[in-house]
Amino acid sequence: MKFPHEYVRSGECVAGCGACCKSISFPLRVSVGDNQIEVDRIYADDPGLRHWVGLHGIQLQAWGVGVMAILPQPWVVRQSSYGDIAFIPQRCSALTGDNRCALHGQAERPLLCEVYPLHPLDLEGLEGVCAYKFKGG
Repeated sequence: MKFPHEYVRSGECVAGCGACCKSISFPLRVSVGDNQIEVDRIYADDPGLRHWVGLHGIQLQAWGVGVMAILPQPWVVRQSSYGDIAFIPQRCSALTGDNRCALHGQAERPLLCEVYPLHPLDLEGLEGVCAYKFKGG
């Protein structure tokens, strides 16, 4: 998967939207079954990413030289402008019924949640819902 080097993000999060917290996606590497995919080692090596993935009910375990993601439900392949992605429609466990983050303003909230979205790929499938936009690349 090839990413252009630089993007400029504009927009802001809309209170009560929660769209980015209702699913999780990974660049597709290897499918091992309906509920298992290989993911980049950084998801296991970085404590913040590991916590973020865990909030979506995904367990990580060593698998050969890689990392296996054990998913709480089947995933689907989505075509993106950057290649295939594994899309898992799994809500973050910290998302409340009114689509707000129960961890907002707390140390337990992953840093990724504070800076998300980082890349246009993060917004694919959320067009017309998410208020963030990217320019550049």
